[in-house]
Amino acid sequence: MHNRLPNSRNHYFDVKRILVHHKYRGQSNGFLYDIALLTLGTSVRRRPSLKAGIIRLPAGPANDPPPHTAVRGIGWGLTKNITKNNPESDTPLLLMGADFRVLTNRDCTRRALGSPIAASQICIDSSNRAMCSGDSGGPLFRQLPSGQYELVGLASY
Repeated sequence: MHNRLPNSRNHYFDVKRILVHHKYRGQSNGFLYDIALLTLGTSVRRRPSLKAGIIRLPAGPANDPPPHTAVRGIGWGLTKNITKNNPESDTPLLLMGADFRVLTNRDCTRRALGSPIAASQICIDSSNRAMCSGDSGGPLFRQLPSGQYELVGLASY
């Protein structure tokens, strides 16, 4: 996994194509569908300093993880809230991760003080930890009984 340590080996890849979701409209629709797929200009070769894996995607919303399913999110987002007393952002040098449970969209709407959750969204219980600013686009995944990992969502707004 990548880190932000000063002496780490970085790998750079040219992007050949960017495909933004056709329903993305920015703030005008509440940042729904804020996702893009990048096609790299060259294949990613596996080597000791660079590991790439296969991403298994669910077949559609009917295969969304049921409520209470254990999922994990990873990213380089803030580890402390920015407040008046703590104005400095705190981003990690190493990739961070946290475990969550899937909530029903109804429970999530109730916890979000009535803000509706779209059917296209998956909501996680973030009572103790949360995906945060800087984690956007990062994966939310679950481990299947086969041992494979399945991408079930992406951190968004």
